[in-house]
Amino acid sequence: MNLEVVAALTAAGAALITSVGLPATYMQARAAHRAAANALAAAQLAARTQHVEARRIAQRDSFVTLLVSTDKFATAAFRRSLEPLMTTPQLDEASELMADAHDELRKAVAVVTLDVPAELLGAVERLQNHAETLFISCQTDGGEDDHAETWWVAGDHGDVQVSADTVIELFESARQTLVTGIREYLNADASNAT
Repeated sequence: MNLEVVAALTAAGAALITSVGLPATYMQARAAHRAAANALAAAQLAARTQHVEARRIAQRDSFVTLLVSTDKFATAAFRRSLEPLMTTPQLDEASELMADAHDELRKAVAVVTLDVPAELLGAVERLQNHAETLFISCQTDGGEDDHAETWWVAGDHGDVQVSADTVIELFESARQTLVTGIREYLNADASNAT
């Protein structure tokens, strides 16, 4: 055989291998790109799911802290309202416990307010408003003017005057409304996740 024929056949073979090899390499690269894109999408979905779950756990913890602090505050306020039955040291201790419980409640409200869903914000604010009135009413002998046992509280249609007993009832009602709202929110969130 002639050298020129061998060189031509070798060149033709190399061209054939190159023409078959380039599309195969291109297809492998596309498959690798798709696999990487799918892996990235799966990682992003997993990260979003973990973030949602972590946020839900944080919200639930802040709701629990708020509800526990409302119970502590209500207990401390009730104890402080027993003023006529207490000695001065007992009264001082009850006042201090109520002030501590009030501070704890305000902190819990602040934490929840940072991340509360819009549908619960009104219930949280109502609870806080009634807690403030209850805190003040438990520390005084009479109402806002020293001769009456009445208090101004936020009502559905503006401020209204109520008795000291009603202040306690309003606080408990606001707490129960909040518990119901939290339960509905968390259960709706759980059913949407499934």
